[in-house]
Amino acid sequence: MKKSIITIKREYIETKKMLKTFKNKDVDNYPQAKGQFVDILKFLLILPISILPGSIFILTILELIAKGFNTTIFPKKQKFKES
Repeated sequence: MKKSIITIKREYIETKKMLKTFKNKDVDNYPQAKGQFVDILKFLLILPISILPGSIFILTILELIAKGFNTTIFPKKQKFKES
């Protein structure tokens, strides 16, 4: 539970940095901002699946399929450069 709260807080902070990057047109952080946008889309994919019965199995199967393509369905940590 504690790890989930930390992850949600981290994603919130990264999303604020993403919005700031796009607003200020900070070219140095564009790759990280794009990565954060993809993370938001991943979260929007996971959220409705997680409320389904048997979601643990569905998410596991989706993650195994994603690993076959060398990616993941779960958000990753983004490292923004300080400006």
